[in-house]
Amino acid sequence: MVHKIKIYALSTCIWCKKTIEYFTKKEVEFEHIYVDLLDDKERARIDKELEALNTGGNFPTVVINGKVIVGYQVKDFDRELGK
Repeated sequence: MVHKIKIYALSTCIWCKKTIEYFTKKEVEFEHIYVDLLDDKERARIDKELEALNTGGNFPTVVINGKVIVGYQVKDFDRELGK
């Protein structure tokens, strides 16, 4: 099954790095965005996306097939990938 996965991360966040490593090791395709490295205009656009997904603004924010998971939640990642 092909999953649509998007990871909103910070380049300095260890949990974000672990999340990206998790999906890399699972050999599934994903898109990731280092929010803190975006220019001001793109950052404002992504901040609006994030606010709609995760009102707490926590990182990482992972979207798997439309399901939002906040934080490094391996059990939740496994569950969503197993569907």
